[in-house]
Amino acid sequence: MGTRREFGFTDVDGRSRLGMKDIDWSVVPEALRTLILDGMQLQAEWLHVVAARSDRYVARWSPASRDAIRSPASPSSPPPPR
Repeated sequence: MGTRREFGFTDVDGRSRLGMKDIDWSVVPEALRTLILDGMQLQAEWLHVVAARSDRYVARWSPASRDAIRSPASPSSPPPPR
């Protein structure tokens, strides 16, 4: 297992904050917990949208796509511009 420094998960003072504290949600008002959860769900939905969009972009640039672009549709077709 690597050290915290190897993975770069440190604060300015060099100490890691990951996993140091469990949050006691019982002291947080219900309305605020609901807002936090709603915000996390919206963020997750947005990340799924961005990930799907990225997958489409990657698929367009895959080797098979590049080969299809390079090979002419018919022998008389001029090659695509570069």
